[in-house]
Amino acid sequence: MKKSALFFVLIAFSLLSLCIVPAAAEMTGASLVLPAVTNTSGKVQIQTVSASSSYPYTSYLITSSKGETIVVDPTMMPGKAIIDLKPSLIISTHGHPDHVDSVFSSSYDCKKIKYTKEDFSTRDFHVYTMWSSHSGDSISAGNQNVIIVFEVDDLRIAHMGDVGQTILTQ
Repeated sequence: MKKSALFFVLIAFSLLSLCIVPAAAEMTGASLVLPAVTNTSGKVQIQTVSASSSYPYTSYLITSSKGETIVVDPTMMPGKAIIDLKPSLIISTHGHPDHVDSVFSSSYDCKKIKYTKEDFSTRDFHVYTMWSSHSGDSISAGNQNVIIVFEVDDLRIAHMGDVGQTILTQ
């Protein structure tokens, strides 16, 4: 039961990232909604954060119940002067600009995974990636496109990034 529920949650997150929504606030605007930097819920917390009006839902923060944060597919992220997210890991599914914010990433001294096959553990997370295809049906290291799996607090969360295999989209 848990596996099928998780599958539907993953599909919902994938679909959410494709939604067309009204323009997000500019990073310097007073109405920018910033994520919570502490997690007092006792549960895993997933938040979006980006100042991109074109891709407001491609960047995620996943915070464990104990407060460790991972940044996924950073896009036009607020700088440390605005909010210090203190990530343990910054990870990108592929190299397109709507999934990589090199200025943000370089401002933090933490592990970074850029669209490569990896298996890595932090204090609260076990993170691994698998090759996928951004478009077409060829799945290989040469694609530089990955699906990311996060294991945290007895949950397994998969972030699909941009997946375009014909067999999955027909």
